[in-house]
Amino acid sequence: MLTGFIGYQGKTLCFVTETTMTFEPKMVRSYYGIGHYNAREDADLIGRAARYTGFTVEVQLGAYGQVLRWPLAGTDTPIHSEVTDIPAPKTRCRTRWENGAWRKYLARQGWVCA
Repeated sequence: MLTGFIGYQGKTLCFVTETTMTFEPKMVRSYYGIGHYNAREDADLIGRAARYTGFTVEVQLGAYGQVLRWPLAGTDTPIHSEVTDIPAPKTRCRTRWENGAWRKYLARQGWVCA
């Protein structure tokens, strides 16, 4: 199961995922089309948590278990991707990017998450 949120790209309603690269301090945001975006009807969906279950994208509405489902347009290829840099944390310690996260060096503990 893949988690993400609902967003839009142009006039397409999308399931959006964010992943970090393992060896570079970069984040990849991928947009998978799930339907036509209508600003009047879909505005309350933007930013809601969603999950991809293998065949459909699901969004839970309210506390009573109402779920909206969309088939993922039949493709595993995103319609749009953005790559952004993840800046190093502001610290006086030495830092490095390792396994998808920034780490800093502490004299007593060694390399820890920054």
